[in-house]
Amino acid sequence: MRSRTVWFICTIICHTIALGLFITAILGDSWAVITMKNGAHILNNEKVVTLNGEAIGHYGLWTYCTNNTSICRRQDTFYGDKNGDWFKACQISATTACIFALTAFLASLVNPCCPDCAGVIATLNMFLGWICITAAVAIFTAQETTNLEYGLMEKRSWGWTYIVAWCSSATSLVSSVIAWLSYSPKNQDHEVDALFG
Repeated sequence: MRSRTVWFICTIICHTIALGLFITAILGDSWAVITMKNGAHILNNEKVVTLNGEAIGHYGLWTYCTNNTSICRRQDTFYGDKNGDWFKACQISATTACIFALTAFLASLVNPCCPDCAGVIATLNMFLGWICITAAVAIFTAQETTNLEYGLMEKRSWGWTYIVAWCSSATSLVSSVIAWLSYSPKNQDHEVDALFG
């Protein structure tokens, strides 16, 4: 019974960490940082500004923010309709991952009431959350590394919430494995034998 309690506590901790990382990654506005080429001219508050290779903005899944104006806009105004499909796929996939992680977290809390059902639900949902967040980050990575079509941009670097998104992917995979080990029939049979044998 003691080992089951330890597994249960580990599962709750892992699900909590994974859910927190999911939410931080999805809501963060620093997945990428844009640096402009030297001598690039942009229109800023009705004035033409010449840039000298400085970072002018950062963006996440929902907003695009500029450094010198403190104005954040919805992300679809940055990409427009031309490249919006892959970006919407990232948004949908990341949001779905967060829903799966929340379901896994809630199912792991219900564990004492019905461990078999809750264990399967927690394991499956956290694994599906891992698939969704990995897909979102992989699509974002693939598109951002090949999509430097805007001639003014020198480079894009990855922001801190992008790194959190990859960490949430790894944490959710570990969490789903721990949940599977926690609720596996082999682990439960061992404890039943210890109780009745």
